[in-house]
Amino acid sequence: MMRYGGISPPVWGITQHIERLQKLLEPHVIGFYRSFEITEVLGYHKDAPSKPVNFFSLLVAESAVAPEKPNVAFLGERIKLHKAPWNFGVVRYRISSEQLVSTLQAFETSGEWSPMGVILGTGTMAAVPPQFIASDGTETHAWNALLKNNHWEGSHILELFDRTKENVELLLKEPRHLRVLSERIRPLTKMSIDGLSDRLGNIVIQLPVTVISTIVNSHDEDGAFSVRPVWHPEVKPRQLRISCEKHEDGAIDGFDSMDVVDSVARFSVSAPGEGPRYIMWDDANKVILGASMKTFFFTKFGVDFRSSTLGENQRTFSVPNKEGQLTEVEISVEASFTPSVFGTSPFRPHEPWRSQRIFKNGLHELKERKEFVQYGGQSGANRQQALEDIRLLLRMHGEHGAWLWDPYLGADDILETLFFNKYANADLRALSSGKPPPTCKCEKDVNKADMTWKDAQNARLENAKGNGNGLNLEFRVRKGNAGWDFHDRFLIFPSPTGGAFAWSLGTSINSVGLKHHILQKVQDGELIRQAFLELWDVLSSEDYLVWKST
Repeated sequence: MMRYGGISPPVWGITQHIERLQKLLEPHVIGFYRSFEITEVLGYHKDAPSKPVNFFSLLVAESAVAPEKPNVAFLGERIKLHKAPWNFGVVRYRISSEQLVSTLQAFETSGEWSPMGVILGTGTMAAVPPQFIASDGTETHAWNALLKNNHWEGSHILELFDRTKENVELLLKEPRHLRVLSERIRPLTKMSIDGLSDRLGNIVIQLPVTVISTIVNSHDEDGAFSVRPVWHPEVKPRQLRISCEKHEDGAIDGFDSMDVVDSVARFSVSAPGEGPRYIMWDDANKVILGASMKTFFFTKFGVDFRSSTLGENQRTFSVPNKEGQLTEVEISVEASFTPSVFGTSPFRPHEPWRSQRIFKNGLHELKERKEFVQYGGQSGANRQQALEDIRLLLRMHGEHGAWLWDPYLGADDILETLFFNKYANADLRALSSGKPPPTCKCEKDVNKADMTWKDAQNARLENAKGNGNGLNLEFRVRKGNAGWDFHDRFLIFPSPTGGAFAWSLGTSINSVGLKHHILQKVQDGELIRQAFLELWDVLSSEDYLVWKST
């Protein structure tokens, strides 16, 4: 890599942190702040139970007056992790702005962090340059799961970064501990510490912008994008420079900027639909007063012709109980629909094709941290919970269809899952190899379904189907030399506009919740959908049809 001459940027340190903090605390610059609400996640090691260690601290600037002496309160009880040498507590209290400045000054000279008069253990801390975090738009920012109420113009962040992470090593090496701790902390603090695990051990100072708000619009007649600053009544309006930019698909589609005080800044950046973001810069004070993530506007609308009543709006059918006997159940049925779209933007002729491609490309990038549900082992989850989770996925994603792909799939499995999809006429498919469960030793190595199996599954579904209200389901089996053998189990949710979601079941439906397995969203559901369709289409003749709703 080539290197060029020049002056190295100054190293950012505690002194610069203090100077920036004092500037931001000046009245009318970004807000009216007199105190900081401090929330600390503290760890207590079994070998030193009286010495609290900082696992994460958030200090939020607020206008409230701080008490003369901090009123320190623990939120909830101590949190203990299974077979871990640490237990945890969450503390909240308030100190004045002057106390925070003094705390930083003392930390600079002594290296000891003690905002409430008790020295907290910390790692090797380093001040990092200031950051500005915008509120969520059409995109979300992981920071906003940690910050407090960052819903408006955004927040300035001053951060002391734990460079070594020695104290928090347990949570980084054992993600299950981090997940459990985050789940226990979230109801107390509204913070999700697992989404930004690199911030464990850090001290974060948040200063929200409250002196100004904005009105943002997109204009239908020409697609222009406009931003109007609205000042706090107690603040004298001052000149701002607002820049607007639009990035899409790795390209800069537009940029503009202008000076305003309190009038509308109208930009030449075409902004129908979504895309533009803005930054408001206060040149007099050298601070950002607002910024946005991608913004979104409606440029077309869909009419939902869904009827509130669907003749009979209940589906009755039967599910097997523990003894295998059928018990009747009833669910409410809603009409699934494909919206009729009126209008499209002449400024975005490449949609929806490009957004569909970007979505597929983005899935791989956005799924680095996988969310999953674990059953068996120490999770405590059982079969009923596993079935309820699958039914929840059907309610969340099954409006246009749901496809089950499982070599051991049988009629009872379908009754306990796909029959619970509440959306009328949704495309429901089930694909099996007709294999008996592995526990059945009579035909353990059979790789095809005989007519006896088909007849039994058909009879079971006919007997249990109930009124079939709004049910659009087809069950096929792979047998003989048709198609190819398969082993993995998936629940697939197709989309009428392209793309799909898919979950790996980790085990067959007949054993979900009965032994250890993981229900996990896969990275690219569209690939799973296409693989399913390749086999499904091969099995299109009557020879492979087990049952079909009428």
